[in-house]
Amino acid sequence: MKNKTVFFTHTIAVYTLFILGNAIIDLPQNNANVFSFAGYLTSIVIGFIILLPLLFFVDKISNTKNQSRNNIIKILLILLLISAALFSLWCAADVFKSFVNFAFAVMLPDMPRLFIILLFLFICIYFLFQRQENILKFCLLSFWFVLIVTVFFFILAVDRYNLRNIFIFKLPDLKTFLKQTKPYIMNPASTMILLPLYNMFVFKDRCVKASLTGTVSGFIILGICILNSILLFGADLSGQLGYPYISAISTISIGRLFTRLDEFAYLLFFITCTIKITVCGYVAFNCLKRVNTISKEKN
Repeated sequence: MKNKTVFFTHTIAVYTLFILGNAIIDLPQNNANVFSFAGYLTSIVIGFIILLPLLFFVDKISNTKNQSRNNIIKILLILLLISAALFSLWCAADVFKSFVNFAFAVMLPDMPRLFIILLFLFICIYFLFQRQENILKFCLLSFWFVLIVTVFFFILAVDRYNLRNIFIFKLPDLKTFLKQTKPYIMNPASTMILLPLYNMFVFKDRCVKASLTGTVSGFIILGICILNSILLFGADLSGQLGYPYISAISTISIGRLFTRLDEFAYLLFFITCTIKITVCGYVAFNCLKRVNTISKEKN
């Protein structure tokens, strides 16, 4: 890998696309109400609380150099790495499931589900076997496409937004607010624990500035997508729609020539889901590789 400074903007792109992942497809979820967006804003704070300590201490976990570790430290490191690998695989499976379900329900409803599964699985495997330099370049190019498309869709629908949909006229009770925050904590906030590991495995560095910038970028763009549906439909209806963002985009047209712009969103979902699966797979593989290295170390 080249010097990390060369890939500063690429790292921002990876973080942004990873945060979007399948969250851009599924959120808001079916329990959403008027406090949903406030819950999302709260999850951003929680996401940074999760990310910051890991950015500064992840090198202690990922370091493979023999540091005369005693058996207790080795066991703890192995357990942490195995846990991270399993969590990575769970995240990848969750993203895979979300995209396949969406493709079957919306994109290719007449196609056999098995065909969609095998096709997307083949694509994911192809990406997993690519060099990370190539993945980073793909992420950088994709980032600009994602940014332009999401901002473009948001602006096109601005005349139909109802700002009352995000206004809070009373304070929620704690149980209600936690219920609205939970889906956003589960995805994307909690999945961000994998990103500092990705930094160490790819760049051998924590990449703090790029990571924080990418996190801010990812949460802003995801927030734009969530707002797109909430401002159009309200949080309650957005949650009931199943795929609220694509429902919002399906209402947008440009004159008589472009009456359906859904295909841009399909590509957007494909990119974000594929990148998140690729990052998760790479982290899982390297965590297990580190486990093998640590287990062979001599005290």
